[in-house]
Amino acid sequence: MNHWTRKVGWMLVLLVLAGCGHKQMLDGGRKLVEGTDPPSWVIQPSKESDEDFKAYSGQSRQYAMEQQARNDARLNAYIQAVDDMGVYGKRKIQQVASEVGVSDDIVNPGIVQDEMTKMKSEGVALGEIEEWHIERWEMMDAGRIKTFYIARCLFKMPRGAAKEFLERVLQQQAAAAESAQQRENINRALEKMKELDASDW
Repeated sequence: MNHWTRKVGWMLVLLVLAGCGHKQMLDGGRKLVEGTDPPSWVIQPSKESDEDFKAYSGQSRQYAMEQQARNDARLNAYIQAVDDMGVYGKRKIQQVASEVGVSDDIVNPGIVQDEMTKMKSEGVALGEIEEWHIERWEMMDAGRIKTFYIARCLFKMPRGAAKEFLERVLQQQAAAAESAQQRENINRALEKMKELDASDW
């Protein structure tokens, strides 16, 4: 067996082995081809929060393009922040209402929900991405290997956004008040809200 025959023989062996490697992945199976283990903030984003920002971990669905995955991860984190802000807002309004001596039902829950929906529909207008974690995967689909991306992001929402959110809610409620007394009560709550900070969010 001459040199060229041996060389061609080894090439054929390598090709067969490479082919066998692909066949070992069953349909629907997937493997990570680029990316490291997820950082700790994926599971515990709250540890990354500070005095000025509240941290969230966003994760995308599977996308063929990396930029699509990044956009989806950021939106996921942003929606988490807005939902959390709504829960915080209802609690804070009850607190402020109690401090000014009015009923804690001075705000229609629908107005809080409407403001949250508006913020979500306007897209990611607030917050900053502190860090990205990108993974590239291969998946066997109907006998063909397809590539997709999953993105994770450490997203930080300014704590001041929660206070601005609450002030907008109270302003809208005051405008929708059915009586002068109700409007006066809401404005008292609004003035009290302006004195507070959102460090407890």
